[in-house]
Amino acid sequence: MDENRPRRSAQALLSLSALCLLVAIVALGTFGPGCRDENTIPVDRNLAPETFLTGAPGDSQAAFYAVRLYWSGIDQDGEVVGYEYAVTESLPDLEAIEYEFTTKTDSLFRFQVESSREILGHRFYVRAIDNDGKVDPVPAWAFFAARNICPPAVEFTQAIAFSPDFAETLQITSTETRERSITDTVPTGWSVCFEWEGSDCDAILDDNGEVHQVGSIQRYFRNLAPREFSELGGTINDTTVCYNASELSSGPFFFRVRAVDDAGYSGSEIALRSFVWNRDPITRFERIFDPDTGDSVQVVYVDTIGSGDEFVPVKDGDTIPLPSAGISIRLALSAYDPDDPSGNGEVVGYESRIQELSARYDDLPVSDPTWETSLTDRNALKPSATYTIQGRSTDKLERDGTPTTIRLYPNRPARFLTSGEFFGAPFEQFPQEGDVLSLPAGTDSIAVEFLAVDPDRSNPRANLMEYRTRFDLAPGQTGGAFSAWVRGETAASYFRQLVGLRTGSFIPGEYIFTIEAQEFRSGSNATLVKRRVRRSVKFTVVEG
Repeated sequence: MDENRPRRSAQALLSLSALCLLVAIVALGTFGPGCRDENTIPVDRNLAPETFLTGAPGDSQAAFYAVRLYWSGIDQDGEVVGYEYAVTESLPDLEAIEYEFTTKTDSLFRFQVESSREILGHRFYVRAIDNDGKVDPVPAWAFFAARNICPPAVEFTQAIAFSPDFAETLQITSTETRERSITDTVPTGWSVCFEWEGSDCDAILDDNGEVHQVGSIQRYFRNLAPREFSELGGTINDTTVCYNASELSSGPFFFRVRAVDDAGYSGSEIALRSFVWNRDPITRFERIFDPDTGDSVQVVYVDTIGSGDEFVPVKDGDTIPLPSAGISIRLALSAYDPDDPSGNGEVVGYESRIQELSARYDDLPVSDPTWETSLTDRNALKPSATYTIQGRSTDKLERDGTPTTIRLYPNRPARFLTSGEFFGAPFEQFPQEGDVLSLPAGTDSIAVEFLAVDPDRSNPRANLMEYRTRFDLAPGQTGGAFSAWVRGETAASYFRQLVGLRTGSFIPGEYIFTIEAQEFRSGSNATLVKRRVRRSVKFTVVEG
């Protein structure tokens, strides 16, 4: 036997063990849970593209809402095949921005503003995409404000009311916002229709200096107040609407239309038409013939002396005697309703009132709570005020007509008498207009006699008068000061005293003497208005 066999057997055994170990290692690498390829991170050698805004408004600046933006991109190891862009109105979550794809590198954008605001801030984002689909992880962006320069306008092409048989029409042109100022009244039973169109004057100037219209109307909103509380419509086709008589009621209506343009802007100008549905009943006081004017005038009947049965007609603007215990008023009112004869045109009631006007004459609001059904009771009047007597009527649909009005003034002014009787004795004013007085040289005063009576009382002694005078100082000179007020003689309306020049004597020439008279009041009556009258007399002095 070969002596080397054991050694060879050991070598063979070793070789077999090594082979088994190698097989085990290979098997482990093949079937084990952690292979080498899966534990290796792949290397992406494709570089992301970069994006640039090459034309955009400056940061935080305001631009016209229709603005063209420019951008570009580069890719160092490929090429840019497109872009994604987005518009937001605030700082957004970058992961939540929704982008739109484009292959363009510029575009005309129309940014939105609010309905009532002509300017609103926006952010514009754009990012490039390369030929391997990789997106620029940091978009280019700009923040600026969009401005709408020209608000949209609405113009009515038709605003009419029409009768039930369509035989009559009425144009509605009023644009008033207050009921009392509305100029168009639609009879009851009539319907109304409105039609309109809009325009938007927003335009841009291109690089060649040409103007291009870019503004456009997108939708309309309208409502008829108070019938409709909120706006209706909302499309570009909402350009006409009609309301049947059954949809209307007695009172004022205001129809408004507003347009919204392509920037979402409406502006503050809203097209308006207003009308009153149901005409006022027309009220008149009784008319009588006025011999002074030769015309028929409206009157009320007033008892001014308190007898209860002596009523005299008073027309607008008359002054009545100042009564001591008030007056009684009787009215004769007539009215008719000009609305349609189908049953709505009917007067069902009357109201009247007497009202003091402390400042000036004006129409009083019909909502005043002092309206009554009659004015037969006695009313105490002040001599310091102007009064109106008013009457109105109400129709079947409870519409109050515009009041018809007569003004009156209590307390008639005094009047001067030129000649006549004064307490049974003849009276003659001195001097009278145009008198020629022959006065001795050196005369410095003359005695004047004037008489003023208050027609409010039958007994002139019951009303005291007071006087003041003004006398020219020399021929041709005017504007002398008035004297102090003095009372007439012994509870009468008679004035007699010496009136002279302050200095010097009468010289031949023409003089003017002026006298004013007013009612005298004392004590609790001192605050009442005093009616004042004036008389000027021109006379000539000659030396004799």
